[in-house]
Amino acid sequence: MFFRTKLHIVEGLKQLIRIQFLVLALLASFQFTYSQELEELDFGKAALEYEKITQIKPKDHFANYRMGMCLLKLRRSQEALPYFDAAIAAKSDYKEAFGQRGVIKLQKGDVTGCDDLKRAVKLGEDAESVKELISQHCK
Repeated sequence: MFFRTKLHIVEGLKQLIRIQFLVLALLASFQFTYSQELEELDFGKAALEYEKITQIKPKDHFANYRMGMCLLKLRRSQEALPYFDAAIAAKSDYKEAFGQRGVIKLQKGDVTGCDDLKRAVKLGEDAESVKELISQHCK
């Protein structure tokens, strides 16, 4: 393609940048869909993928949360706890992570799990299971 003026060059660069953004958005969408499909098929494989993502982007709240959820599905709750901690550190209003962390803490006898569950409700968590845990185990 031959550019005749500086204006054509600038417009061509703008179009190239738009195309690059579209490609990046498509790749991100594909990676998310791919991870969801893996998760549905095999939590072990999904955990491996999320672990790779959390190593590259340790402050990614969503990847940390999903890694924790995969570990819970694999019945490895103690290993899941640091991922929920990381999700909360990255996003301080992550109600789902507070809820999961609270459940894990209560399961191991740590009453600070009540604080996490109450925080989850305060942030908008409306799951009946969370409210039931609070009413049964928290004062």
